[in-house]
Amino acid sequence: MGKTDEWTRLPFGRATAAEQIACTDKLTAAVARGECGPTLRWYGYVGWTVILGVGQPDTIVRPGLASDPSAPVIVKRSSGGAAVLADASFLALDVIVPSTSTHAGHDVVEAYRWPGEAWRRAICRVRADRGYPADETDTRISAVPVALARRDRAIVLACPAGTPERWRESVCFGTLSPYEVAWQRTLDDPESLPIKLVGLSQIRRRGVVLYQIGVHSEFDAMAMARTLAVDVARQEEVASVLRDHIGHLGEIGLTEADWPDLMAAVETELLKPE
Repeated sequence: MGKTDEWTRLPFGRATAAEQIACTDKLTAAVARGECGPTLRWYGYVGWTVILGVGQPDTIVRPGLASDPSAPVIVKRSSGGAAVLADASFLALDVIVPSTSTHAGHDVVEAYRWPGEAWRRAICRVRADRGYPADETDTRISAVPVALARRDRAIVLACPAGTPERWRESVCFGTLSPYEVAWQRTLDDPESLPIKLVGLSQIRRRGVVLYQIGVHSEFDAMAMARTLAVDVARQEEVASVLRDHIGHLGEIGLTEADWPDLMAAVETELLKPE
């Protein structure tokens, strides 16, 4: 797989969520043991799955899903964060680096700056190549500042448990976190929060740091709401809240057809010399 100081770049491939999680764990262990160097792996999903963060309880999803043939498969990943609706329209990237790498960082929050800014620049570049005005892109696409992420978190925690707004914290793309890529959907109201486009999570183990990054090409808010342990009578309310806070490539003028150019641009930005 190459020398341990060289990047391994694996081609895009689709598989079930369980298979993708197993592949991620295998590669992460290999980097930790020094069997290969830093690794980039692009992938997508077959089927319909909700992937929980490692610390999320199973009780956040609706009881009885396992016996419902129309429901998504529920699995749990090894990195943190909240639930992700993973289907054929979701693009994922693993960035795995040795803990000795400068990209591993020592501050867990600041470590997100590198992948977040790389994705921001890559999306701006692809939009520019598609003819979108650079000033609009620069105004509306950003890496979330730490203070803004804290403000959003405070808004969610101020809501009573079980309310539609509070359910945002159970969905990865429902809340803002530092250095994730966001889109300013509303320009008329300077106080309005941007919506998340690119989600980031990480896990730190002995000898290795794994960044897991994803973006929706489209997003089915009602499907996500129906998966959560939400009262049936409130599912539409929860779905409405999720629609208000979760973005996707489609609303910034990009589609799945743009994935190859987006992947190439992200790799270029990530692998730029320091």
